[in-house]
Amino acid sequence: MYFGIIGGVWALASSLGPVVGGLFTQKVSWRWCFYINLPFDGIAFIIILFFLDIQTPKTPLREGLKAVDWLGSFTMVGGVIMLLLGLEFGGVSHPWDSAIVLCLIIFGALVIGLFFLIEWRIAPYPLMPLDLFSKRSNLAALATCFFHAFVFISGNYFLPLYFQAVLGATPILSGVYLLPQAIMLSCMSIFTGIFIKKTGLYLPLIWFGMSMMTLGFGLFIDLDVSSSWAKIIIYQGIAGIGVGPNFQAPLIALQSLVPVSKFSFGQRPLARVGLPQNMHAICVHFDVQSGVRWIASIELHLHNLGSLIMIPC
Repeated sequence: MYFGIIGGVWALASSLGPVVGGLFTQKVSWRWCFYINLPFDGIAFIIILFFLDIQTPKTPLREGLKAVDWLGSFTMVGGVIMLLLGLEFGGVSHPWDSAIVLCLIIFGALVIGLFFLIEWRIAPYPLMPLDLFSKRSNLAALATCFFHAFVFISGNYFLPLYFQAVLGATPILSGVYLLPQAIMLSCMSIFTGIFIKKTGLYLPLIWFGMSMMTLGFGLFIDLDVSSSWAKIIIYQGIAGIGVGPNFQAPLIALQSLVPVSKFSFGQRPLARVGLPQNMHAICVHFDVQSGVRWIASIELHLHNLGSLIMIPC
């Protein structure tokens, strides 16, 4: 139930984010896309500080610092940053075969491999116990999260690009056009939490969600420059119905297979393979940075397109 509420709040925030981001970028300044987070994050911090009651054992500071997997933390963070920077720079600010891109990707992958070696052989209290990967069902839950996030995020990137570059929408309207998917996604996310609470079943939701997501994103292939609004809304609605259930269901599936003492460990690999966007959104956090990233990438594509059009035949 609580996961459904959290997922619904996150889905609501993510649906408002592109609209607010487009509004700020078009009407005020892109810097406000970051400024707006400060008051909301401050309110969330105060609420958590005074009202979140977690009973934890009292551990001395020195012992607590010794128990932290520092090597694992640094190698995971460093490796992921290098890998993502390499993928971000490739084909945009640097060619894919440039030394910068190749070094970032190769050394990022090597450092991530070093992280798993540390978790296996060195860390006394590993950040990610590797025995979590020993069960086939755990791997299935993690794979579901990976492919779910992979498809969902790609759609969130290319739909605004389609709305602005193909249909000629403004940044604000591009965010508004995403609302059909966001609304259905939010409703299904909340419904998933209620359904699991009432029935205790999560596999049917995973199957249903992946099937509908495949159908919805497959229908996006049919979108072109002359697509009707009915088609755009219906296709997004189907995709949203498919995306929504798999925000929480794979997490519940993984937790049902992990001992209670390892619940926190079980969520770590799940977050790293893409459980949508880290279920810590207890308060409404406007994800307006996504609007900035989309608009910046769209402007780059439009600039490149304009350069090609200006080339004389």
